[in-house]
Amino acid sequence: MIWSFKINEDNAKKEGFENTIINGEIVFDPKYKGCPYCGAIGWFTCGKCDKLNCNDYNAGVVTCKWCGNTGELEQGTSEFRLNCGEI
Repeated sequence: MIWSFKINEDNAKKEGFENTIINGEIVFDPKYKGCPYCGAIGWFTCGKCDKLNCNDYNAGVVTCKWCGNTGELEQGTSEFRLNCGEI
């Protein structure tokens, strides 16, 4: 991963991002500046609404910014759906 860009939820849906599945290893280029909204380098997928949330790989209890679901952060997935958009 080298770059990122801001996109609103309507445009993300038009592009079909919610149907995109990435499977495999994601490697960050040293030049990657993180999320264009908050600067976080990592993320997690909510176990309830399945949407992406920013996170800097901080283990422990996390809260989904989309639906408010709270849970313990687990690592180790090799596949996720790009169900994302503007918060």
